[in-house]
Amino acid sequence: MEDTMTPRKLTVLLITAICFFCAFGTVQAADKYPSRPIELVCGYPPGTGPDIHNRILARFLEKQLGVTVVPINKPGGGGGVAITTTATGRPDGYTVLNTGDYVIPVLTGQAGYAIEDLRVAAQLGLNGAVFIVPADSPWKTFQDFLEYAKKNPGVKYANPSPTSMATMRTENMSKHANLKLVGLPVPDVATAVLGKTAPIGLTAAAAAKGLAEAGRIRILFSFDTAKDFGLDPSIPDFDKIFGKDTPDIPIAVY
Repeated sequence: MEDTMTPRKLTVLLITAICFFCAFGTVQAADKYPSRPIELVCGYPPGTGPDIHNRILARFLEKQLGVTVVPINKPGGGGGVAITTTATGRPDGYTVLNTGDYVIPVLTGQAGYAIEDLRVAAQLGLNGAVFIVPADSPWKTFQDFLEYAKKNPGVKYANPSPTSMATMRTENMSKHANLKLVGLPVPDVATAVLGKTAPIGLTAAAAAKGLAEAGRIRILFSFDTAKDFGLDPSIPDFDKIFGKDTPDIPIAVY
């Protein structure tokens, strides 16, 4: 079946493809690479979802590369500290950043580095973005939340980073629907939602799936088609709520 590449689909593909950076520099042809330990940098604290993923990846890379791969945590700025550290570090191929789509500052001109300072080594996967609430939340559906948010401007939503694509999509949705949502960047969205730090949270589909199946949280909304990420197909997505003609990515990113 022919897949028409719309501007929205293309933008998502380009941004989410930028998810695993390596500051490779010029290595002499005679040098064997790798010949010493590699640092695998994560932009979040120990114990968080990204940190656990980073440690699992480190063990996998050790087997493939034959050298020690050391997981490094550089939290701060919603992943920005880790990206900046990698981009401005020594370009010798021994500092690798395992990140998500937290490179939006580069595209908006707000970063202290250029896209040329980073090189994509591999795409590890794609994460859908979903809104979650505690299992005992009074919002049973996303329509319930929309109605409440419109009547009560300023609802806080936990998010992994103010500069992630998922957060930008949310801000665009908030503006389009006149919700006036207020972002609350946190180290771990699920923890913030379960702890009632925020009434609703924006997180990755993979992170939400297990909690939803365990009955701890409820997934109200998925930006992308829910079934594509193994979620309940009845969960509404952006197109179902707002229509296919409404872009769910800010025009500035096109």
